[in-house]
Formats: sequence, C-alpha cells, structure tokens
Amino acid sequence: MNAELLEAVRHLLTTSERLLLTTHIRPDGDAVGALLGLGLALEAQGKDVHMVMEDNVPQAFRHLEGSERVEKQPLGQYEAIIVLDCGDATRPGSVLENLPPVDVNIDHHATNTGFGRYNLVETGAVATCEILSDILPAWGWEITPAVAAALLTGILTDTIGFRTSNMTPKALRTAARLMEAGADLPALYEKALNTRSYEAVRLWGAGLSTLQRQDRLVWATLRLDDRRAIGYPGLDD
Repeated sequence: MNAELLEAVRHLLTTSERLLLTTHIRPDGDAVGALLGLGLALEAQGKDVHMVMEDNVPQAFRHLEGSERVEKQPLGQYEAIIVLDCGDATRPGSVLENLPPVDVNIDHHATNTGFGRYNLVETGAVATCEILSDILPAWGWEITPAVAAALLTGILTDTIGFRTSNMTPKALRTAARLMEAGADLPALYEKALNTRSYEAVRLWGAGLSTLQRQDRLVWATLRLDDRRAIGYPGLDD
C-alpha cells in the first residue's frame, strides 16, 4: 500500500480528537471486527471514539471487548469519519446521513468505489481486518489482546475458517501474529463459526425440511412465515 497515503491517514487520525467509525448494515464478523479493532486501537491513542452501526452487534460477536459500546446513531460533530468494510457510501445505511463526506475508507472489496477522501483499499486482502492488522503496527500502534481478538474474528469469518478460495499464506501468517498478540483462535472460532442460537438452528431445520433435488440442482425454501413462527430475529440479535 502507498506509503504516502498511509502517512496521510495516520496524520489525520493522530491529529483528530473526536472520531466516528462505522461499517455496513447487517454486519458480519469482518465489519464488527474492523470496527472494534480500529476503535480500541484509537482509544489507546487517547482519542474520543464513537463506534456506530445502524444494526445491532450480532450475538456471535458480543463477547468481543467494546461490543457493548457500539451505538446506533452518531451524536454531534466529528473531526474525522472512517468507514470500514464498505464498498460504497450507501452501505452504512442511515449512519452517514446529514454528515460531512467520508474522510477515510478502509476496505478489501474489488467493487469499492473509492468514496473517501483517503481510500485504503487492498483487494488482495481476505478481510478488512487483515488490512488493519498490517496498518496498525506500521503506524507504531500496539495490537493488544482485545484488538487482536477483534481482528482475528474478521479474518476467521470472512474466510469461513481459512477455507475460502482467496486464502493466502500471508493471511495465515497474519492470523499467527494475532494469536501471538493474545487472540485465542479456538475460542474465537467456536463463538463465531460453530455456536448458533436455538432459534437459528430451528430456522435451519425448517429450511432443510424443504430440501429438493432435480438432477444436479439442490434447493430449499425459507419463508418469512417460518421465521416469524420460530421467532428468529435475524443476525441472532
């Protein structure tokens, strides 16, 4: 990544005191991990950080430090606005309404529109959390165990446990460094990828009960009525 660009973003973040961090609606592990990872790292620099998402933090990620402090709406004025894991400026939903343009856009999606004043977009990264895992040490910022846990969660979930086709040796080395910084890989894997709420399992069961096959095509059907009858709130809220 361009050294001049990285230095410009570092300067902005270190000279700003009140910062807004946000990510996309219906957040996944990379969105939550990036939000918390960068948010906690900025707080360690003495910054007044507001982490905001339109939707609730999913149950699977509420064990991560700082998740209980994620807000649903911005409040007041900010010296810097940072958007994480979003391909365009509409992805955070209503959070950015009536706010100035985005200052920093950090993302790994190939479809990113470059909507920020500064765009730290690395499409070869498996997750936005992988990008942050490289950037924070480059800025001389410590990756604490809490930051490491958030960032490793993002890498784990976006690669479905290191199983997606875009996995790289670098991503595995990054995960190892985060473990060395204090992240508990087995525990994070269990919470993010294996544990499901009772309602989520029942919804899966309702879908699997409709499984059909025609030649090589297999499909199932889930209806909104199934979701309502089971009481599944979505995102395991």
